[in-house]
Amino acid sequence: MNTPLLKFILPLLVGAGLLSACSVLPAHKTPQKAYDLGTLSHAPPAKFVVPANVEIGNIESTPWLQGSNIYYRFVFTDATRLRRYTRSRWLTPPATLLGERLRAVMSTPDRTKSSKSATLRLNLHVERFEQVFTTPERSHALLQVDASLTSQDSDDTIAEQEFRLRKPSQSADAQGAVNALASASNEFIQQLSQWLRKVDPQADAG
Repeated sequence: MNTPLLKFILPLLVGAGLLSACSVLPAHKTPQKAYDLGTLSHAPPAKFVVPANVEIGNIESTPWLQGSNIYYRFVFTDATRLRRYTRSRWLTPPATLLGERLRAVMSTPDRTKSSKSATLRLNLHVERFEQVFTTPERSHALLQVDASLTSQDSDDTIAEQEFRLRKPSQSADAQGAVNALASASNEFIQQLSQWLRKVDPQADAG
């Protein structure tokens, strides 16, 4: 093979070899960050007293919140479109996180002590758990939960309440969404406690 032809073919062979090697190497993936609502010592809710005759029932959510995605939306461009952070997620679905936080607070010494058995059931349905951008730089957490108090014996509804909370995000990213939603969750628990004590005539003031 003459020298000019070799000089032309050799770079092509080397390039083909490099492309082949790259195709068998695993693609580099940025690991996802997993979040929960933080520890109680980090951001404790206010004093939470639940009547001793109330027990936690079902804590559910709308279908699109049953995964671990952290959602946000741009209301200034397309308010009907939900987006998700691809490199961040919840450790468990939002309804599970909220239930864990609620039960953790109920197990603290602030829990009302009584020998009465539970006669009422508290059911929660999480409707919204997302970050809402009003401008590219400004956003807030939106938490919406429907609560119902039902009789253990008859399943009759004693009372219903919609909770809708907004908390400003300190940053326009997943970390800002998580922190704001954690703050909104703590405030929701406080409001839930106040509502329960208001609607339940057997509530112990503690």
